[in-house]
Amino acid sequence: HKSEEDQVRVQDWSSFSQYVKKYYFKHGIECTPWAETGRGKPVDPKPPSRPARPLPAWICDLLARERQLPGLNRELPFASSMRASGREASAPMELSSESPGREACQRLLPDAELTAAGLQQTAEVEAVAPNPHLQLPIREWLQVMDDSGFLVQYHDQIVANFDSVEQIHEIYFHNGRLDPVFFEASGVKKLGHRRIFEKWFREHG
Repeated sequence: HKSEEDQVRVQDWSSFSQYVKKYYFKHGIECTPWAETGRGKPVDPKPPSRPARPLPAWICDLLARERQLPGLNRELPFASSMRASGREASAPMELSSESPGREACQRLLPDAELTAAGLQQTAEVEAVAPNPHLQLPIREWLQVMDDSGFLVQYHDQIVANFDSVEQIHEIYFHNGRLDPVFFEASGVKKLGHRRIFEKWFREHG
């Protein structure tokens, strides 16, 4: 009844999820994500991509405002449709020379990609032992940060924009601060969820 009146607080759902998890653990019940094993068979292979088709002019005008994030050497999803419409997607964003994320991009991208991106090659950095927290798969990382499961909703958008937790850390976490651009790229709008990400990077980054 309370949920119908939109009066249930986040703490209520969090407490309820913890209760369910303890009950499942007590009775040996194990849950697995539907996307991975819910159907009891391997995930279907990705079907071939459909040919690009022209888009209406007003949609092209909207998409032309979108730009790829700095440090990501991949085409925007709609770039082929823009070309089929006789338009080109906007150039990727570039980090300014003063931006702390610039050096991170230079370490992450191969030399050829650095040249294409117009970034100067830097001297090789002495190898150090990897941070195990930054090697977690993105889905597991989201679950570890918040075992109530609220952060898993951002999984698809994060993996669409980033390859790893380490890449996010290298580009957006500097001087104990997580760049708000990360939240924009990941669709994280709730202040409470942003605080969880910030706290995790401060403690493990």
